[in-house]
Amino acid sequence: MKDLDRKRSVTNKRFGGRLALQVHSGNLVLSTKRPQASHDFFLSTEPPTPIAPPELLAVGATYLWIKPNANSIIGDGPIILKEVEYRTTTGNWAETHIVDSPNYKLWHLDPDVEYEIRVLLTRPGEGGTGPPGPPLTTRTKCAGSFMMVNSSGRASGQKAHLLLPTLKENDTHCIDFHYYLSSRDRSSPGSLNVYVKVNGGPQGNPIWNVSGVVTEGWVKAELAISTFWPHFYQVIFESVSVKGHPGYIAVDEVRVLAHPCRKAPHFLRLQNVEVNVGQNATFQCIAGGKWSQHDKLWLQQWNGRDTALMVTRVVNHRRFSATVSVADTSQRSISKYRCVIRSDGGSGVSNYAELIVKVFDYSTQM
Repeated sequence: MKDLDRKRSVTNKRFGGRLALQVHSGNLVLSTKRPQASHDFFLSTEPPTPIAPPELLAVGATYLWIKPNANSIIGDGPIILKEVEYRTTTGNWAETHIVDSPNYKLWHLDPDVEYEIRVLLTRPGEGGTGPPGPPLTTRTKCAGSFMMVNSSGRASGQKAHLLLPTLKENDTHCIDFHYYLSSRDRSSPGSLNVYVKVNGGPQGNPIWNVSGVVTEGWVKAELAISTFWPHFYQVIFESVSVKGHPGYIAVDEVRVLAHPCRKAPHFLRLQNVEVNVGQNATFQCIAGGKWSQHDKLWLQQWNGRDTALMVTRVVNHRRFSATVSVADTSQRSISKYRCVIRSDGGSGVSNYAELIVKVFDYSTQM
């Protein structure tokens, strides 16, 4: 037999009799019962390298799905680590990610940009990481028709608004949308707020918001708005940038659906409350949907001031109620309040109801 080239892996061979394996100074010695059948082989020490580039499975505006193709290699195994690195075709190889599944999704990419992606493999031992395999060159999709704010170079608190058309709805309905927050360094680019303005009144405080996070792609949220004709309302999306946190805040696929929301609870009609000056005033918020201890409930005044709802009672598995006392009944007034809930699936908001504080007329009791 001839010595094997160092750059080739030792393949399986059949030999008569039993085999004994010994390593001498980097050489592998194979011996049978017959001494004359002993031969020396060089032990290949080449680390593994993929033969083929990664396979492209799916493409989006901000992501790429790939299959690493790590089974066909040059060099030695076993493979104990798979990594993917990528760059723009005009940039440097900077981002490296460990792959622990057959397919891998690269997130937080820029729309309509060409990328190169390649795979690195590692076997046990020192120097076990081989050179990267051939790269896959591909381009992300164009951004498409969604609202997107680039927070790079913005001052803290700088805002952008998207206003939906005024809506007059007769029946229970649901508004859903998808949102996306991303950045290269995984720091939050800012916040996204949603307001519901009724009958042309004040914007008030948000009924839904997300901040301090980046999302793994697009996330769906629902708005269960219980304001009906003849009243009208307008939904306002607001992005707020944070200085020194470059990234993107986006909203897409805003829909008005002619059925109740699947996750966000719907409030029943909130009734007006009438009391005399100095008496306790209590609103009862009743909602259809499942109640969770993680849900946040509050009472929102027309001017935007929020008051936490203190007592919540589950009526049955599909309905719950909450009560709150309003402190300011010291003088004659008429003010407006509505119930708001933030759940895992989105937010629900009731109609505005009036709190009427009257001065008691003793003359009628004489």
